[in-house]
Amino acid sequence: MSFLKILVFGDAYRYQFLRDLLEEGVYTNEFIHTENLKQHHCVVTREKVLDSSRQDEYLFFESNRIPAFTQIIFPKEKVTDWEDANNTKIIIFDEIPYTTASELESTKSLIQKYRDALWEIFLVNPNQNFARTDITTGKQALVSAQKLLKGKGYPATIYEKDNIDTLLWPFPGEADSLRIRHALLQEQNDVQEKMKNLPLAYQLFIIVHGDYLDQSIYRNFTRFSQHIPYNEAYAIYGKECSDYYFKGNGQKVFKSLFHEIIEENLKDCFLWKREVFQNNMMTQIGLVFNQILQNPNMKEFVFKGKTEEEYNQFCQMTHVDTKFFCDIDCFFKGKENNVTTAPLYKVVEGVFKSVIQKIGGLIQNGK
Repeated sequence: MSFLKILVFGDAYRYQFLRDLLEEGVYTNEFIHTENLKQHHCVVTREKVLDSSRQDEYLFFESNRIPAFTQIIFPKEKVTDWEDANNTKIIIFDEIPYTTASELESTKSLIQKYRDALWEIFLVNPNQNFARTDITTGKQALVSAQKLLKGKGYPATIYEKDNIDTLLWPFPGEADSLRIRHALLQEQNDVQEKMKNLPLAYQLFIIVHGDYLDQSIYRNFTRFSQHIPYNEAYAIYGKECSDYYFKGNGQKVFKSLFHEIIEENLKDCFLWKREVFQNNMMTQIGLVFNQILQNPNMKEFVFKGKTEEEYNQFCQMTHVDTKFFCDIDCFFKGKENNVTTAPLYKVVEGVFKSVIQKIGGLIQNGK
C-alpha cells in the first residue's frame, strides 16, 4: 500500500512535535527523550510497522493521531537525503532565533532537493519555549519571521500543540486527499471480499475443531452432580459449560477462532490491533453466550430429587438436557446446518462489519 510520507527536518523542537503526536503514557520518558530520538530515524504511523531488519537504525511509533496511510518520518540529525521521496511532504521546524542565514540556506537546499514535494515551515510559538526569550520580543520575532518567509514565497505556519490535527489534515493538494480516499476504499473493499468467504471459513473451522463441539462433550455439562438438586438445571449446565469453554480445555475453540479467522483475515488491515480485537471478540462472545444460558423458558426445570436415578428420570420426562445440547450446538453451528444463523458466527461477522464501518467513517469524515 502506498503511504504519504511527511519528512520532518529542522531544529530540535521537531522531537517535541514527535512527542506531541503520541498518545500520552504509551511510551516511557526515557525512550522518547530527545537524545535517544536523535540517534535514530523515527517513524510514526497510525498502523503497526513490522520491520525487524531495521530495528537498530529505526524507532517505530504508533499513534491514532496520525491520518491513515501516512508515515511521519524524522530522519537522524544531519541526514537530509531520503531514499524514497515519492508522495512526500516536507516540514521544516524553526525556533528562536528564527530565519538565521544558515537556516535559510538549509531550507533552500531542502526545497531544491525535494522540488516535487509539498513543503511547509513550522515556526515554533515562543509561548512554548518561553524560558529562552522574553515573550513579547519572541512574538515580534515570530511575526517578522513569518512575514520574511512568506515574502520569499515560503509557506510558514505557526506551530502549536493544540492545532496538530489541523496541521496534519487535510494535506495541501487535492491529489493527496484523493489518493488516501482511494486507499481507504480499497482497504474497505478488501475486507468486504474477505467477508464473502466467511461462511465457508467458519464451516471449515467447525469441522476442524469438531472434537470440542461434540455431544460427548456437552453430556459432561449435564451429568448428575451434587449441585443439581433444588437448582435450575440450566443454571448448573451453564456454569459447567462456561467453565469448559472460557477457563478449561475448550478455550482452544475461541483462541483458534480468533487466530484462524479474524487475525488471519484482518491482520494486514491498518486498523489492526491484536489485543483490542481479541478482547472485543471475547466480550461479545461472553454476552451472547450468557443470553443463551439465561433462557427464561428453562427456569421452570428445577430438579427436586436427590439421587442420580431420580435425576435420570427427570431428564427423560423434561428432556432439559437434550434442549441444552441443542442450544449449545446451535450457538456454535447454527440452525439446520446453516452456520450463518449461529450466534458465534454472528459475533465473528460483527467484527468484520465493525471494521468496514470504521473505514467508512474515515472515508466519510476525510480523516
